[in-house]
Amino acid sequence: MIYCVEDEGAIRDLMIYTLRASGFEAQGFENSIGFWSAMKAQKPELIILDVMLRGRTDDPEKAACLPCDRGYSRNYGNSKGQ
Repeated sequence: MIYCVEDEGAIRDLMIYTLRASGFEAQGFENSIGFWSAMKAQKPELIILDVMLRGRTDDPEKAACLPCDRGYSRNYGNSKGQ
């Protein structure tokens, strides 16, 4: 399972569509609330996280600490391919 946390609906939909079309199980989240709820039920193999997520309603540091706390490796990129 791949989780995608992205507040821009069109970007999130495109990412989920592309992942599923490539044969992956994927689920998208508009905000961190849905993401953290899903994390309690199922741990994904990969998390694609918008680090500039607007309108966070819980501790923004949680997402930044996720890789350390859960054993995920960190890979950063941006929309400019850097």
